[in-house]
Formats: sequence, C-alpha cells, structure tokens
Amino acid sequence: MTLSCIFTGNELLTGSTVNTNISRLGELLSARSLEIREAYTCRDSAGDISRALFNALEKSDTVIICGGLGATTDDLTLDTASRFFGLKLNSSKELEEKVKKFWAQRHKGHCPKFVLRQARVPERARVIDNPNGSASGIAIESKFNGRECRVYLLPGPPNEFIPMLKAQVLDELEALADGTKVFTAGFLACGTGEVRLSTLVKQLELPGHLNCAYTAAPEGCRFYLSGSDRDEVLSKLEKVRQAVGEGALEAGELSLEEKIISIMKQRKLTLSTAESCTGGMIGSLITAVPGASSVYMGSAVTYSNEMKQLLLGVQKSTLDSHGAVSSETAIAMAEGACRKLGTDAAISVTGIAGPDGGTPEKPVGLVYVGISLNGSTRSVELRLRGEREFIRRRTCALALLELHKTLTAE
Repeated sequence: MTLSCIFTGNELLTGSTVNTNISRLGELLSARSLEIREAYTCRDSAGDISRALFNALEKSDTVIICGGLGATTDDLTLDTASRFFGLKLNSSKELEEKVKKFWAQRHKGHCPKFVLRQARVPERARVIDNPNGSASGIAIESKFNGRECRVYLLPGPPNEFIPMLKAQVLDELEALADGTKVFTAGFLACGTGEVRLSTLVKQLELPGHLNCAYTAAPEGCRFYLSGSDRDEVLSKLEKVRQAVGEGALEAGELSLEEKIISIMKQRKLTLSTAESCTGGMIGSLITAVPGASSVYMGSAVTYSNEMKQLLLGVQKSTLDSHGAVSSETAIAMAEGACRKLGTDAAISVTGIAGPDGGTPEKPVGLVYVGISLNGSTRSVELRLRGEREFIRRRTCALALLELHKTLTAE
C-alpha cells in the first residue's frame, strides 16, 4: 500500500487556520510503521480537488481526503470525488435522521434542506461513522488507470478527523500495508542545530536505504530515521545519539517538557515558574504534558514591577538598582517563586520581547532566565533577534533547556 493525503480548505492557504491534522496524521501513521508518500493542500475548488486526487492516485493506491464534507457552499469534496469516479450520489434515510438529530441538538426550528446534503452517499461506497459531527465519512473503493484504489473522505475539524482515524481507518490501513511497513524512530537533540546535526549524521555514513528526517525546533532538532528493518533503524539511531552526546534524549523521547517532568517525578522534585515577557507560555508548555500536576505547582505571571514585588517578593531596591530586565531580578524572581509556591525548583524569565521598549543598553531581545534548584540559583543572559513571537517562544525553549541542563548536571 502507498498512501497520499489531500487537505482541502481556503483557510489552510490564507494562514487563518493551521493544518494540525497533517502532523497528527503523520504521528499516528508512524506509530503503526506507516508513512505518507505525498501530501497536497488545495483550495475549496472542484477543479483543484480533482487535480489533487488525480496526482495522488498516480503515485498511490490509497488516498485520505480531509475536509469539505459539511453543508456550506465551499464543501465540495463529496460531490467532486463522486464525479471523479463516476458514482451517483444517493440520499440515505438513516443519515438524514442523524443529521436532523444533530441539528436539533444545536439549533431551534426545522432543519434546512441544504444541511441534508450531508446525508448523501455515493453508490457502492461505505459510510464511516462520525460520533462528533453531522458529516459522516465515506470510503470509496474503485479503479484508477486500471488498478484498484481506495479513497477515504473525512471531515476536517480535528475533533472529528482524529477520532474517526483512530477508531475506523488506521486498522484498515495497517492491514492493507502487509510487508510494506516502514519503521521510524527518533529523538530530540537538545540545543543542537539542524546543520550541526546533519553534519554529524553525514560523517557516520549511514546506509543509503535508511531515510533521515530533521525537524528544527527552538529547543534543538528532532532527528528521525526510517527503514524496513526495526533492529537496524534502532542500531543506527543509537550511533547518531552517541555522536550528538549529552544533549541527546533517549530514542523515542521527542519532548523536552516530557523529559523534564519525567526526571522530576523520579527525583520527587516540584517546580514553579515566574514569567514576565513570556506571559505564562512556559507554564502552558509544561501543563500540556499529561501527569504534570505531580510536579508542577503553579505560576506567577508578573508583568509589572508591582506584581514582581507583591507576588514574588522581589525587593524594590533590586528593581531600582538593576531594572526589571536584569540578572539580579531574574534570580530574585526564581527564588521568590520557590519560596512563595513552596517548590524545589523554579524557572524565571524577564526580558524585552519588543517591538518597543528597547534601549541601547538593553535592546529588544535581551532576556534573563533564572534557574533555581534546591536552594542554588543562577541566571543566564540571552541575546535574541527576531519578531516578538519568536523571541517569546525561543525564550521558553531556552529556559526549559537550562532547567534540563541543571537537572542532568546534578
């Protein structure tokens, strides 16, 4: 089986919506040793969807199309796919009842006729149940250029697309794969850039039949290795890890936040954060990890000097003498977080994210990170460049890296 994917939606191309479905799909497929051969993103246009489907089927025998199954005028996937394969669309009484029931749960009055477009099914196609939405999925088995093919039509909202994949599609894809499975494993190289990592990999001269992939991130670079032989992939991946050195997480460990939580759980340590320029982003990253509550106690977002004093106990004399953006204030914030929230460790950040607020002495991008652990506190100065959002996100990643360094140095 070879698999391609098509994601439809004008909003995906204008930047108003981030396509999280493709990354989640890739993750779910990789977990089953499956891979996406090609992915297309196209407008809500019958012509564009048809061209994408034609191109996908030229190289793959299985295609997942995500989006365009609703009731609005730009939902064209079902009609387009049916015409592509020459299939007649028939209304299903069972699906009509489902659509009407779903409508009644959220609206008053009679269900409009155009909403019932979601109750149509192509002849000889199979319905894929959608427990979280009114638009059902559709599985079409047909022929393209004389060979067998299959196309799965699934709704675009992630809370519908992902559960339907997990419950009703992934098992089928795995069964279809037979001997064509590809095993993928990876790790996060903390603090290592993509260029340095790729140079190290090149020096190792890995076999050509293994595929390498790099994902640059603010906290380092994620490296993935794929091949048909699981043992070979893991063996060569370990060689890459050894070449990276102390910044390499274990095979399969791709999240710095998860690693930090794991270490602190094992050592029965607690953590708090004190944030100024990042406004709670570090706490958000940490609490996104399941089970973080056993480690993470809370956060103080102290944007103003008054809040630094009131919530963290930073001395007015420290702020007057050194300023809010200083090593001394970062240290006082971290120590205050440990003291006020009763934790063993704390991260603090204070800086100038821009675009305004910088001076020649303290320019935009100047950030101080404080790390406190078991009564010992230090600070790190960062000099970052870029737009406001990049500076904030980079600060979060580097602050977590500093905590990881401190934890692993003990």
